[in-house]
Amino acid sequence: MRFLLDENVTVRLVDALANLGIDAISANRDYKGFDDATLLLTAAELKRVLVTYNIIDFLLLHRAWLAWSSAWVLNAIPQHAGILLVHSAPGYDYARIAGEIKTFVDDEEHGVEIPNRVFAWNSSKGWNEL
Repeated sequence: MRFLLDENVTVRLVDALANLGIDAISANRDYKGFDDATLLLTAAELKRVLVTYNIIDFLLLHRAWLAWSSAWVLNAIPQHAGILLVHSAPGYDYARIAGEIKTFVDDEEHGVEIPNRVFAWNSSKGWNEL
């Protein structure tokens, strides 16, 4: 599984994920200044799961993606690779977040499909689908 991290996610998380064997790139390095909708589309085109702290905006974009595809009666609903929403506070331990993403990836490899789905993580509840 490959990831694209939103601009609001520290670039240090890319390195922490790489240390765990996970392929991740940062919008800060590669797609600086893209608006949220364009970033989701870019992640879909690159077949990368989007990771963001911007929970409200990307949950809304995901719901719009599904609703509009359905309303436009497309033969096949376009797929994004999935969205991981991380509830985080400034200065949060990015190594722990990397570990939680690694746990999610390991679980996904055992049967959880995430294309066109959104999952959120917080320290008290773990991963939940929204």
